[in-house]
Amino acid sequence: MSILSRKLKTLIKKINSWANDTPLSSFKLGKNVVIAPGIKATFPDRVHFGDHIYIGPNALLSSQGGLYISSGVIIGPDISIYTANHRYEGATAIPYDGATILKPVHIKENVWIGGSVMIVPGVTIGEGAIVGGGAVVTKDVPPMAVVGGNPAKVIKMRDEETYQQLKQQQQIYMHLKQSGRVKYFEIEG
Repeated sequence: MSILSRKLKTLIKKINSWANDTPLSSFKLGKNVVIAPGIKATFPDRVHFGDHIYIGPNALLSSQGGLYISSGVIIGPDISIYTANHRYEGATAIPYDGATILKPVHIKENVWIGGSVMIVPGVTIGEGAIVGGGAVVTKDVPPMAVVGGNPAKVIKMRDEETYQQLKQQQQIYMHLKQSGRVKYFEIEG
């Protein structure tokens, strides 16, 4: 295969991917909601966005059961959120039957979710929580918790006093970024 035909094949794949994105006009968006390319939502009318939200590239929102994303949420790339599942217990067929079990997902204010995270139906992620990259969230996450792993477990808790001070001062990242007040700098760790 020639270089030109490989490049053409790659371009066609990208065009097909873009064509399959869920149009942003399908969502009810709050103020300052930034959604990177590649979002796919099964029921975009059942996704509820607050204000000052960022969702990274290639998000999969299986939102049949309802998805509620509160203000100030930052979500990394390649997120998968599921709000529905098949019935296997008491099912009339195997491995499952035609029933769909709907369980909404709630992501509360100022949550940061890293890349490649999976969230299963019925989960609530509490205010100010942080979900580490690659985590599989199978249970509710308490407010201010930092979680990671598969299944996600609490690693530590955030400093709630500092969090509340920043919240009171409206120091919400996407709000600051929109107004050009974010200061970028590096810290060696």
